[in-house]
Amino acid sequence: MQELRTFNHNHLAELAPLIAASTAEGYSMVQRFYDEWQSGVQTFAQVGEGFWGIWQGQRLRAIGGISRDPYQPSIQIGRIRHVYVLPAWRRHGLAQQIVLHSLKHAAGHFAQISLYTSNPAAAQLYLRCGFAPATGLVRSTHCYNYPS
Repeated sequence: MQELRTFNHNHLAELAPLIAASTAEGYSMVQRFYDEWQSGVQTFAQVGEGFWGIWQGQRLRAIGGISRDPYQPSIQIGRIRHVYVLPAWRRHGLAQQIVLHSLKHAAGHFAQISLYTSNPAAAQLYLRCGFAPATGLVRSTHCYNYPS
């Protein structure tokens, strides 16, 4: 059974398989997430922020979260960050579960959510989750606006 749980410092060692898989695919975001959390640069602890993992039993299968967007001038803009699913677990709805949970968690804290992806499959996922192509946002490909 899969379980979405809040990610914390005690889970860092469980990232090793995700770091290896993402690096092999040419993605650096899981390693960057690990390095930033380890150094204290970004621990997703500010108001409205959060980071989650999906475990099956004791094995971490997917990660992702939301933070204040460091590239935008407004503190009202959040950013989907570091969503990654192990290749064998893709197409099981794990990334969508994390993204929708992140949006729900951030409601009331941010007016808009941005993200950047260069992956066409991920772009389609974000569109299915209610995002639209971004215009006027720095380093962003997609945005989600909360209803007024």
